[in-house]
Amino acid sequence: MIALSLDGGGVRGLVSLVCLLFTSRRVFGDEYLPNLVDWIIGTSAGSMLGLLLAKGVTLTEAFFLYWDMKNEVFLDGSTMKRLFGHTVDYQSRNMDNCLKRCFPDDCTFFRLALSHISRRQL
Repeated sequence: MIALSLDGGGVRGLVSLVCLLFTSRRVFGDEYLPNLVDWIIGTSAGSMLGLLLAKGVTLTEAFFLYWDMKNEVFLDGSTMKRLFGHTVDYQSRNMDNCLKRCFPDDCTFFRLALSHISRRQL
């Protein structure tokens, strides 16, 4: 079993993606590295990247999707403003919109994943 673990960190998630892209191209000459893993695990922004890769998006496509998303989801501002302002509300709403664009309602990805989990595990 081979697992790919992707960390979060907002815009810094691009670093993980670029490292994967360069490693895959250098070692395999293409972008097939994510296809060689059995499990993709991610936290925060890493989980979004993991979903894209599990859906079959190439590393280059994932980079550009993430790049477009960064200005919409990862807003600038001080820590205090983020904690006590409305920034979290905007980020959550923008994140929902990004997820809906990347994974439309007719996407069978989640239904397939859930079909492998028994009700006991839920």
